[in-house]
Amino acid sequence: MGDSVGNIFTLLKDNIKTFWDKIENKTKKRFFISIIIVIIFMIFILIIMKINGNNITYLELENRVKIASKNYFEIHKNKLPDEGKSITLKISTLEKKDVKNDKKAYIKNIKKLVKDNTCNGYVEVTNFNDNYKYQPFIECNNFKTEIFIEKFLDKNKIKNENSFNSGLYKINNELVFRGDNNINNYVKFSNQTWRILKFDEERNFYLILDSIDDDTSYTWDDRYNIEEKTNQGINDYTKSRLYISLINLYNENKIIKKENKKYLAKFNVCLDKVSPTFSYKQSCINFLNNQYITLPTAMDFMNATLDNTCTLITQEQCSNYNFLSMLETNWWLITANSENTFEVYKVGGMGYAEKTSASDISFLRYVIKIKNDVLYESGNGSKKNPYTLRY
Repeated sequence: MGDSVGNIFTLLKDNIKTFWDKIENKTKKRFFISIIIVIIFMIFILIIMKINGNNITYLELENRVKIASKNYFEIHKNKLPDEGKSITLKISTLEKKDVKNDKKAYIKNIKKLVKDNTCNGYVEVTNFNDNYKYQPFIECNNFKTEIFIEKFLDKNKIKNENSFNSGLYKINNELVFRGDNNINNYVKFSNQTWRILKFDEERNFYLILDSIDDDTSYTWDDRYNIEEKTNQGINDYTKSRLYISLINLYNENKIIKKENKKYLAKFNVCLDKVSPTFSYKQSCINFLNNQYITLPTAMDFMNATLDNTCTLITQEQCSNYNFLSMLETNWWLITANSENTFEVYKVGGMGYAEKTSASDISFLRYVIKIKNDVLYESGNGSKKNPYTLRY
């Protein structure tokens, strides 16, 4: 077997030599020149890679700083913030050797990692139920970590209250989106598309699901109503089937992924009941405090229209110039009818609100609240190019 392989190898070598001897010297010269050119090109590429090997993008730098800070606190757990608190850690601390713990620097000098050697910054660490959020803030000559709300408000100017243009309006201490034409308030969050509903006084912002969650329809409530002597439901949200459904969906991470919940802010939900003859108002008396998820209120729906003749919740014109209005579908509002104990409101297939029995079934458009320190990543807020946030 060994002799056979040796013979084959010898024969192959002889054939290659014979072939090579037959090639003209000019052809051989061209061959060697080609080889030399390829080698020179490869050396050039290696030199370029060596020169730029330490240069990374700013976003990559932020990610490295975040990883370095996590590694730092793995060693210094006693320095982590208490529940609901935040602390800041200078990047310069991460660049130094941790002599006490016999550790090298947690990250190389960031000025050497990017072409812009003026970079400096810090990491803000926040404790959310022992789930820690690490958020780098880096500033260089050519880059600055952008907080979403700052970039957004720079691009979206507040409209005059007498204007009839779609956009952002100030209502009391909130900034509210109104209208339906060219409103760039689309946001991609937790693998779903949302729309910005409004900003609170501290500029945390509310998101409403862009379309209905059509996986399942839900009853608002179908319990036995003593006054009506039937299972038409009881329109008390805190005791309703709807409230339980929302809490379960949230706790089971079916709406917001677990890793994204640390960016949510608690908020108070307005539970004022509303009469069909309810005259439009901006104040609220009754609240359910410290919630992470809800549905839009009657006030939210009415705020979104530019039609000044919309003064009652069930008026059809409230669907005019209203980005929340959707045709051929129906979805619950959280608001109940104040005139009885069994009716609530939903937005019906014609795009305006209507009263109905709580025992009816309808779809959901969730409302959540995002903290004001979330970072901007990309997008312009259009439907084709929604804002994306960095965590």
